[in-house]
Amino acid sequence: MTDDFRAAVRAELARINARGPRSALERQARDGAYGPYTADSAMNLTWLAHLVHEHHPQLGMERRDIEQIFKPRSRLLPVDLGLRQMLLQAVEDELSRCAEIADKIAPAVDFTRRFLGAHPQVHQLSPFNPEDLGFFRISTWNPARTMVESQNVAPIETVDWHTELVRHGQREDWIKNADRFARELADARDEGLGSPCPALVSYEVDDREQDPRSEQLHLKVSRSVYSSHVALRNYMRADKAAYAAVQDRILNGKYVDGRQEGLRRIIRAAPRSNIAVNVTVQSRTGSLMVIGRPKGQRVWGGFHQAGAHETMNWAAPQQPVESWFELARRALTEEIGLADRSAYYDHIVFSWFGFYAVEGTAYFYAHVRTRLSERQLVNSVRAAPGRIEADTIEWLPVTTDSRDAVINTWKAGPWEEDALSDHRGQRWLPHSALSLTELLRVTDQGMMEPPQVEA
Repeated sequence: MTDDFRAAVRAELARINARGPRSALERQARDGAYGPYTADSAMNLTWLAHLVHEHHPQLGMERRDIEQIFKPRSRLLPVDLGLRQMLLQAVEDELSRCAEIADKIAPAVDFTRRFLGAHPQVHQLSPFNPEDLGFFRISTWNPARTMVESQNVAPIETVDWHTELVRHGQREDWIKNADRFARELADARDEGLGSPCPALVSYEVDDREQDPRSEQLHLKVSRSVYSSHVALRNYMRADKAAYAAVQDRILNGKYVDGRQEGLRRIIRAAPRSNIAVNVTVQSRTGSLMVIGRPKGQRVWGGFHQAGAHETMNWAAPQQPVESWFELARRALTEEIGLADRSAYYDHIVFSWFGFYAVEGTAYFYAHVRTRLSERQLVNSVRAAPGRIEADTIEWLPVTTDSRDAVINTWKAGPWEEDALSDHRGQRWLPHSALSLTELLRVTDQGMMEPPQVEA
C-alpha cells in the first residue's frame, strides 16, 4: 500500500509540474529552505513534505519523517489509522492547493479512501488549530522522535538581549504605544512582581539531521523579570490591534532580505516575557487531574487547568538556568506534591514546544501518569508547597468528548473575556485545549506507557 501511495504522489507531482520554469525550485534549494509555492515553481517531494509539516502541525510529525514516507524503500505509512488518515488528508490538501496554483484541477486520487486500508473515521481528527488561540508551534515529539533528557537537552545559553538584537540587525518592534506599555510596566512593578526569569531569545530544534548538535534542542535566553511578562500580557489585552499585527506577521510573514520573516526573528524582537510548562497529571487509572483556580486569583481566577503549570526561574549566581525537565519536575513537586519521581515512574513525556504570542511566552507541554490513586493525589496536592494555587480538584476522562468540550469553550478567540463556560459551567485556561489535545495524541501513540510498570 505504501508503494502505491508513493507512486500516486509522484504521479501527481509530475502532473502539477508539467508546465513552467524550474528557476524557483533551484533558488529555493540553493537557499536551503522552502517558502510559499508559486505558479512558476516546480514542486518536489522535499518541498511537499515541508508544506505538509508546516501547514498541519496536528500531525506531530517532523518534515524529515514525512519526507521519508514519500521515498522508496524507506518509512511506511503510519500504522495508527487515525494518524494515517490525518497524513493522507494533509497530503491531498497540499497537492490540491498546489494544483490550483498551477491552474490544474484537483488531484484525481482520493488519497484517504484509497490508501487508508479501512473506512475513514468520521469524527473530526483536527479539532482545532492552536494558532487560533495564539499558540505557534516550534517543535513536537512523537514515537519516532522522543524528547529524552540524557540525549536531547542542551544546556540553556544565556545571552544579552540587546546584543542579540544588534547582532541580527533587529530591534524590539512589538510595542507601538510606548507610553501605554510603560504604564503597564510601572503598575506591575508597583505590585512587586519583580522576580527574575528567563525569556526566549532564539532556539535550534532537535531535527536529527547530520550535525550531532542537531539531536539536541538548544535555547538562548535573556534575563527578564516577571513584571515585564505581566506588562506585555496586559498591553496585548488592552490593545488587541497590537496582537493582531504580531499574529499577521507570524502567519503571513513579510519578507526580510528576500526571505519570509520567520518565527525566530519575531520572537527575538518581542519584549522580554518568560518560559512556562504545563504538565498533565493522570491517576493510575488514567483519569486526568483538573485544578480549579481560586476565584480571587489575580490571573485566570476561577478558571480550570489541566494539571500543573509553572514558569521557569532565572539561574542563581554561577548556576545554569534550569532545563525544561527540571522545570516540569519542580511544577510536579510544588503544585502536586510529587517530589518522589518514582510516583510518576520518572517518566515525563514532552509533546509540544512553541510560543504563546498573546503573552510572549515560550511554552512546553508535558504529561505524566502516576502510580497513585485519585485520593492519594488529592492528599498530595493538599500537602504541596504551592497548594494555594488549587481551590478544587476534579477528574476528567481522557476522551475526545472531554477534549472537544474544553475546545468548544474557546470558539470566540484567544481573549479571557471571550471564554465560554462548558456544560457544567466551568471555564478553562486556553492552555487546557492544547494540553488535552496533546495528551490524547501521545496516549493514542503509546507514548504514555512508563518504562517499567509495576507487576
